[in-house]
Amino acid sequence: MITKTDKKESNIDIESVDLQQSEAPDQHHPNFFELELTRKQKLALFWSKKSPRAKEKRQKFFFWNPPGRSAYEKNLVFKLDCIILSYCCLSFFVKYLDQSNVNNAYVSGMKEALDMEGNMFNWLNQGFLLTYGIFGLFGSLLITKISPHIVLPLFEVIWSVLCLLVITCDTYPKLVAIRCLQGAFSGIVYPACHYILGTWYTPAELTARTAIFVSSGSLGTMFGGYIQSGIHKSLDGKAGLPGWKWIFVIDFLITIPVATFGYFILPGEPSKPRASRFLNDQDFEFCCKRIEVVENVETVNKFDFSVVKRAIFSWQLYVFVIAYVLSQLTEECTNYWNIVLQDQGFNIYNRNTYPTVQSAVKVVSSLIAGLYSGIRGKKWEIYVIICFFWISGLATLVKYDVPFGAQFYANSVLGVCAAYSVIIISWANEMCKEDDQLRATVLGSLNFIFVVLDVPYATRVFDTNNAPRFRLGMTIGLTFCCFLFLFNGVLVMFDRYQNRIRDLFDDKFNKDIEVEEIISKDPEKSIISH
Repeated sequence: MITKTDKKESNIDIESVDLQQSEAPDQHHPNFFELELTRKQKLALFWSKKSPRAKEKRQKFFFWNPPGRSAYEKNLVFKLDCIILSYCCLSFFVKYLDQSNVNNAYVSGMKEALDMEGNMFNWLNQGFLLTYGIFGLFGSLLITKISPHIVLPLFEVIWSVLCLLVITCDTYPKLVAIRCLQGAFSGIVYPACHYILGTWYTPAELTARTAIFVSSGSLGTMFGGYIQSGIHKSLDGKAGLPGWKWIFVIDFLITIPVATFGYFILPGEPSKPRASRFLNDQDFEFCCKRIEVVENVETVNKFDFSVVKRAIFSWQLYVFVIAYVLSQLTEECTNYWNIVLQDQGFNIYNRNTYPTVQSAVKVVSSLIAGLYSGIRGKKWEIYVIICFFWISGLATLVKYDVPFGAQFYANSVLGVCAAYSVIIISWANEMCKEDDQLRATVLGSLNFIFVVLDVPYATRVFDTNNAPRFRLGMTIGLTFCCFLFLFNGVLVMFDRYQNRIRDLFDDKFNKDIEVEEIISKDPEKSIISH
């Protein structure tokens, strides 16, 4: 129930939302296809020196809800957190639990049981990641046409069954086949959940929710280590199963309830609502209004072959793919700590528990990055801090011949890579809000392009025969991270450019100002000046 007081307090006119429900259904609202800028106009906007309006606003301090919110909107966002965010986090948690369990199993007896040697472990992981990335691209586009409450839970059930089938594997080829299938069906979770979060949350809310979402995956990895350690102590040999197989049974039992929860709880999208006992029609209308990129300008939602052209001719695809792919290739340095510990002679318990510190760093750094970015409204600042810590860890591991405490710090601090993902993914989500299919394509392409490059990269650069030092991999990772530090400037320039385009749309369609009046012929002065 919305009170009169709520209507006065809200930073969105709720009465206008009520009015929209009674307007004629054929009322036309422009969308972001209806104004095509020339190359000269785009260059003028890109090289302008004046800040876009969104960057001139001073962000007031807030912890969770931006100031000026009505009680109604705060309650609505709380419901979204309980429904949307909670499911996305649970889904990503179990996905990572099911994905990382093979790492724990490998150092807990699977290596010896299946006679794995040389680079076989790397090929096992790369087979999973290859299908994960390919199907993730198409899966993220799929949920723009089919309701997420059907697609995501269905895929979760399938990959959890495949996870359980690992216990039937008595040879390495069988294990590879099942893991590749599991990767295909679990690939949808990461891009699809980011797409869902970007669909429901405003830019001021999105980075913090993205941080919690990414942290849930790190928690999956962390708890996977604890579960395997506990299983090795208590279930090894029970029901005729060795300890390393029990983790796949436990993960299956955890995943099924999450899939069931998603089927009944997910409400569709604001513009394509699904009947929900938690959200009413007015909630859906209000959500449509509050996530508008530009007031009274509709988001593009056109699923056809033009999606390919829209993606290829967008700057977002190339800029964010470069930033994300290089960060993920650098993040490969975090995947081998338990193998390093094994080669250094540590016992099974320590091999599984020490790397959980890195996962804890991922959780904490992601939350700090998300909250800081949301409060400050400047992603570039936390970006620089993340790169500083990341470089310090990589430089230490390149040196390698340091005390164990320094190695422990270096491997732990590499966990800031998760905070980097929080910034890049939420940034991409915000910069693609004008076009639903472009946003889904960009988010899906990030992992797709990464895994295509990572398969040859990881198997060559991180050959497990080179453990425990991995000198080549750590050196390349340090080089990439230094480049990403400098690439921050490119991201800032394109962010400002996109916000200037949004200002132009606002002036054109809401203030009836012609484009020629908005953009000066002089690139030094060209920017929305009204």
